[in-house]
Amino acid sequence: MQEQEKKSSKMVKIISKFNCQSFPLDETAIEVSLDDLAQMGITKCFDVENNCVIDYDSTKDVRIREINERIAELKQLLAQTDYRAIKYAEGLYTQEEYAQYKFIRQGYRDEINTLEEELKELNK
Repeated sequence: MQEQEKKSSKMVKIISKFNCQSFPLDETAIEVSLDDLAQMGITKCFDVENNCVIDYDSTKDVRIREINERIAELKQLLAQTDYRAIKYAEGLYTQEEYAQYKFIRQGYRDEINTLEEELKELNK
């Protein structure tokens, strides 16, 4: 009887749009990281925030992470060339000398803008 009480105390109630079920948690339950899920692909997951089971497509999260990493990299590249923009603004570079850096920096900004738009779409 005591064993049965222990098992029932380890039950997790899972609510979804379609039904309500209880699943026992036991010593075989494991935590799965986002990296593990990414390797598995689409699977069922427990959404703690919404207390439900959902289909999880890790490709979206992987893409979001890639975008954020690329944006951070591009911003770092912009920061590394800020001194050239400042030198140009202070008149230490001619327009011709600065032109190539201006072109490169605009490319970084354009790519950031494109990635940020994609990020907005993925987060909808």
